[in-house]
Amino acid sequence: MKRWYKGGMNRGITKTKTSITLSVSLLVQIDKLIGERASRSAFIEKVLQDHLRDEARRTIQERDLQILNENADYLSSASAARRSEEVPVVCHRKPSI
Repeated sequence: MKRWYKGGMNRGITKTKTSITLSVSLLVQIDKLIGERASRSAFIEKVLQDHLRDEARRTIQERDLQILNENADYLSSASAARRSEEVPVVCHRKPSI
């Protein structure tokens, strides 16, 4: 059964009621943490959203690192070539006494 929620953090998002099985000890920990300020569903949804966002970010970072590692030799040689082309800066100002 899908429901349309108009208020709160998830304004305009279609949600589906689902059922999950959790240990009693985990539910007790969740209840202690959230108290009466939020629902279990809202808390679990936020935790899952954060986890999925972090996993996506980690995947991107791993891909970026792989690209850098695959191109490390080229980047290193290009950087060395640029450094050899740099002109040293010489200051001809007299020191103030």
